[in-house]
Amino acid sequence: MAPEVAAVERKGGYNQLCDLWAVGITAIELAELQPPMFDLHPMRSNSFHHFVKMALTKNPKKRPTAEKLLQHPFVTQPLTRSLAIELLDKVNNPDHSTYHDFDDDDP
Repeated sequence: MAPEVAAVERKGGYNQLCDLWAVGITAIELAELQPPMFDLHPMRSNSFHHFVKMALTKNPKKRPTAEKLLQHPFVTQPLTRSLAIELLDKVNNPDHSTYHDFDDDDP
């Protein structure tokens, strides 16, 4: 839950930027297959870390729009063959945990 949603009774309303906070949390959950912890896994790419940092900007007035996040390199980068294989493996074998650096340049 975005900080401004949790503080709605104290501070008033919120807008669609709280949904972008949720996108950042969802990205962590998809990558880790569990809710986020305080630290992101060090094997994640800089692009992933930056994407999550932008989506989780605490001040909603400074949080990027959905359009801006959709232009982020983490979202726009092509899916590599090795990453596609790893993601399929995670779906087929959810108990087998592996970590992948999303900046892999495999064709």
